[in-house]
Amino acid sequence: MGMKALRSKAFSFNWLRKYHSKYRRAEKKPQLLDVGVAYEPFAYDPNVRLYAPYYARLKNELQSLEVTYNYTRPKYAWYRNTLSKGAHWGEPYFWQDSTLFSQPAVGYFTPFYSQGDRKQRPRGIVYADYSVETIADIVKSLNLGRTGYGFLVSRTGNFLYHPNEGYVKSKANIFDLVYDRNESQVRPLVDLVARALRGEPVEADLSDDITGQNSWVFLRQVNQNG
Repeated sequence: MGMKALRSKAFSFNWLRKYHSKYRRAEKKPQLLDVGVAYEPFAYDPNVRLYAPYYARLKNELQSLEVTYNYTRPKYAWYRNTLSKGAHWGEPYFWQDSTLFSQPAVGYFTPFYSQGDRKQRPRGIVYADYSVETIADIVKSLNLGRTGYGFLVSRTGNFLYHPNEGYVKSKANIFDLVYDRNESQVRPLVDLVARALRGEPVEADLSDDITGQNSWVFLRQVNQNG
């Protein structure tokens, strides 16, 4: 989604604060980059076509701002995809203004609805963008033994975390590794990842033909509810 156009306005952000009940706690967490809501046309107010307030972390403080472009256009996938596909994690990206934040980020998006709406028509979406460093800390905390390690990829195979930080910084994709390394060594793991991304729990015993060492691989899909 990248860094949104910024425009401070005298709108009330009470609804957003109420919706994001952990706002005060989140304000102290530097891994939260922004959190906001984007309404469908005229859903916020019959006299207001678009309304999308959000809090963004600028200079280590969450500041209230507003999206100023037409986010309902098809090219803004962060909004359109959420309405059509429902809650999901986005692909990792870098903020356009690297002076504000230089590390990769990842967003979580979900539609919201009016209470009592039997047709379940979305009124808009709620989203939050996090530093990938947060995800890295969670994966690092896993106790995988002396030689084990964890990694995390997006739905399309882009690395969100790997002990080799270069994979994340270069936006490497696990499926592309087969072209950069010995195919016979990487292909089994790539096939297992593809199965895991389809929702299959994966457990496998892999053998390295060069070193003769065996390794256990456990792969699970992350809960899409965030």
